[in-house]
Amino acid sequence: MKGKLIGTQSSTVFASYLDQDYKGVEVKLYPTGDEPLIDLGNGRLDYVVIDILVAQNFIDKNPGCCRIVSEIPRTPEIFGPGAGAAFRPEDTDLASMFNKAIAEADADGTFKTIEAKYFKIDIRGKK
Repeated sequence: MKGKLIGTQSSTVFASYLDQDYKGVEVKLYPTGDEPLIDLGNGRLDYVVIDILVAQNFIDKNPGCCRIVSEIPRTPEIFGPGAGAAFRPEDTDLASMFNKAIAEADADGTFKTIEAKYFKIDIRGKK
């Protein structure tokens, strides 16, 4: 990646990832996630590191512009343990019902069916 210009949104896990794992590579930070994608489409960047769903949405709206070349490994020290839902401490029954519903949707294939209908990629990403 030396000699390439990479764009990403500032103050995000992606900026932290680039800072930690891509020392010596020129990174341009942007205030929003749309701006690096626009610059990529206009040839002002070589790569963009951003949320894959945001990237896929941009690519769908701008055919021929660019492509996803890789997913970033989700290291817990930068990206955390994963996505989550927050409940008030006293809502233990609601949290249990939520967890049960997610587990059932995984077990019976509902999650995969919904994912295939709305997304072109594995929305859970690589671990």
